[in-house]
Amino acid sequence: PQAAKQPAPIIYVPDSASPGAPSKSWFDAAGHLPVFIFMALWLVVANLAAWAAFATDKQRAVASRYRRVSRIPENWLLTLAAFGGSPGAIAAQQLLRHKTRKQPFATLLLVIAGLQAGVAIGLVAMVFT
Repeated sequence: PQAAKQPAPIIYVPDSASPGAPSKSWFDAAGHLPVFIFMALWLVVANLAAWAAFATDKQRAVASRYRRVSRIPENWLLTLAAFGGSPGAIAAQQLLRHKTRKQPFATLLLVIAGLQAGVAIGLVAMVFT
């Protein structure tokens, strides 16, 4: 009996003039954004969101001296820091002088940043060893 012919495998060729050259797209062959680009974008957005939340809460804190305004809960500020925005949160806290003496908030913010730094150092150590 004759063996059935199998179809030729599909080979991905990057969008470039020469085969084997890296693709000019930010996406990989499967159409996914590479992890390091996704993480960089995530951190930029998280830090901008944390900074904006601290700035907004600072404005509302000043305005609350003269009229009744709603404030951003501390849990939300800490959550933004925990999801990657701790550098932006700490920078806003120090530069805007907002919630610097408020305890345990200030300590929790530093604990979150310390844990994130430890995880980042651990990941770098795993990748480069």
